[in-house]
Amino acid sequence: MSLLLPMSVLAAGTAFVVVLNNGNTASFLLQEDPVMTFEGSKLIITTGTVHTDFERADIKEFSFTGNSTEVKAVPQKNLVYKQTDAEHLEISGLDASTTVSIYDMAGQQAGSVSRMDDKAVVSLSGKQKGIYLIQVGNSQTIKFVKK
Repeated sequence: MSLLLPMSVLAAGTAFVVVLNNGNTASFLLQEDPVMTFEGSKLIITTGTVHTDFERADIKEFSFTGNSTEVKAVPQKNLVYKQTDAEHLEISGLDASTTVSIYDMAGQQAGSVSRMDDKAVVSLSGKQKGIYLIQVGNSQTIKFVKK
C-alpha cells in the first residue's frame, strides 16, 4: 500500500536538508514553510526570507530531519487525487496548461505521466520502492510512497 501526503509538515526543529556533491549542505526549517519546486534542471527553494536554487546535477541527496508532529493541510485548487493501485495515481481537475512531473528523492525525473483532458495518470510501474515527489504545476508538491 502507498501513502499520499501533502508536502507541508510542521514541527520545531524539523528541516529539509539538501546535500550537495561537494559536501556542502543547506537546511530549511519547515516551520518557515519552504516552497520547493523543480523548474527545468533546478531545485528552487523559497521561504519568507530566502530564495535559492540548486542545479539538480549538483545535488547528492535531500531529506527531512527531526520529528514531525503534525501534517498541515495544503490548500488545493479543486484537484482530486485518487490512488488507483500501488503504482498509479490519478489527478483530476487540472487546467490544460498544468504540468505534472515526478521526481525521486535524488531529484531525478522518474515515472511517466499520461494526460487526458483535465486528468493526469502518474505511473511508477517498474520503479523501485521508495518515496517520490509529484509536482503539480508550480503550487503543489505531494509525496507518494511506493511500497
